[in-house]
Amino acid sequence: MRPSRPEGSSEAIGHVAARVACGLILLTAATLKARELAGVATAASPARWATAGGVALESALGLWLVSGVHPRLSRWAAALAFAGFACVAAAKVAAAEESCGCFGRVRVDPRLTLALDVGAAVALAYPSPRDRESRLKAARRLAYVLLLPATALTPSLMALARQGAATQTPEGDVFGGGTVVLRPERWIGAPLPLLDRIDRGDDLRRGEWYVVFHRHGCPACEEIRPRLRRKARDLASVPGSTRIALVELPPRGEPTTDAADPWLSASLDGGRTYHVNTPLILHLKDSAVVRIVSDLGD
Repeated sequence: MRPSRPEGSSEAIGHVAARVACGLILLTAATLKARELAGVATAASPARWATAGGVALESALGLWLVSGVHPRLSRWAAALAFAGFACVAAAKVAAAEESCGCFGRVRVDPRLTLALDVGAAVALAYPSPRDRESRLKAARRLAYVLLLPATALTPSLMALARQGAATQTPEGDVFGGGTVVLRPERWIGAPLPLLDRIDRGDDLRRGEWYVVFHRHGCPACEEIRPRLRRKARDLASVPGSTRIALVELPPRGEPTTDAADPWLSASLDGGRTYHVNTPLILHLKDSAVVRIVSDLGD
């Protein structure tokens, strides 16, 4: 019988590839989220601290995987992490979110990240057993890795599944409970269906507007605020020009505007949760949606 070699010196090439690849994925995700945080000057908040903590943990785990120090232990730790990520991605799929948010401003379908996370967890946790008994033990360990995070998050996932997504008619009526998934691309050429749910909606029914939907704690929304302020002041100096309105989606945060700001401040009905990628900028003319604006400079 050939003597066994110490763990670390006998790591299979497949494990090396999975370990390094997953480490690079984690480092890439951490870098993109760190760049997003660094690019937005906002006050400290629980959400911002949580994101910063996630970046630090992903960076540490990614470096550990790539370094090859205690490879087996690092693989199992990463497998548990990716199994947890898979549960979060599954929750985002259940909530009909369009992006997982795991790569900063780079939008990735949560269905893709769910498949990636499950594949990574399996690749990291599955060893190379040489006999039937070892294969059975490996299968049990792999089941634990995948099922433990899923079991912990099952109540949240079931709540999301029961809640579902509400439906909204073109006229703005909402049926069903749960999150209202907004589809602005379907509003082109029609009246904005949210006007009755905006507290300053009557003001937006007349004239020409750039309506900017934003939410509290959105880094991209905070990033464009200085440009919006300059644009609003430029437009305000020209009589009869297009005006700018900022509409905050619920849940509302601490007020970030005041009477001196050169735009109309409004908010959407807080009785529901609305899902849409923010910031969303719509060009309105006499309450009708003309187009979706990617940048107010265009």
